[in-house]
Amino acid sequence: MEKKKMKLSVKILIIVLILLFIFLLITFRKFLILRQIAIQEEEDRKSTNYYSKTYNIVDGITELWICGERKMLTYTSLEKEQLAKRSIYIDDKEQETWIITDINGEKIATKIEYNEDAILIPNAGVATGLPSSNDIWPLIQLSMLTSISSTRWNDEKAYKISFNFLDSEEHSIWVDKENYRMIGTMNGVSSDEDKNMYSNISTYHYQFNALTKEEVTLPDLTGYIIKDSNENVIDE
Repeated sequence: MEKKKMKLSVKILIIVLILLFIFLLITFRKFLILRQIAIQEEEDRKSTNYYSKTYNIVDGITELWICGERKMLTYTSLEKEQLAKRSIYIDDKEQETWIITDINGEKIATKIEYNEDAILIPNAGVATGLPSSNDIWPLIQLSMLTSISSTRWNDEKAYKISFNFLDSEEHSIWVDKENYRMIGTMNGVSSDEDKNMYSNISTYHYQFNALTKEEVTLPDLTGYIIKDSNENVIDE
């Protein structure tokens, strides 16, 4: 009887060890994927020539152009069923900063005081929110809590990374399998004015090392009201 109990205990121990090994193997694979995503994001942050575009069903389109010392960030959305556009343009070399708005047909361009210490435009297009590549233990912890599966996003091969432990609603990101850049997110469920429910989804597009300075320049301000930093009209 004791031998049978011992054999059973050994079998249970072997099964537990096998399951533990499988868990550690899966966790290590997820850790490698998450760390590669973090490494890619850190590399992208160093870039001084790129274009990024984000589309969200609620917030509209966000576009970011950076070419050397020139930067422009633009938000385009629907307000009261009319197109509204807001932009920030900065040329560090010329020490020039503009706030440009085109809202419901009212076009205003304001030249504000240049401040080299003001962070008006981020240095990277999209942040995944993951720990840095050097934060090994937080990445390991995250690897244990996330699920990662192979899937497709807009016909692109991708990893789907789900963070369902955050709350009861699903929070997931999709990462391109080839370059480890985020190409999609889902942040729970939202509702419109008619209380129709929909998934809060964003899509992302990038282009690196292809912009010219001519593509990142102050837009044509013909037809805009031009103001100075004190809101005084200087040209109409």
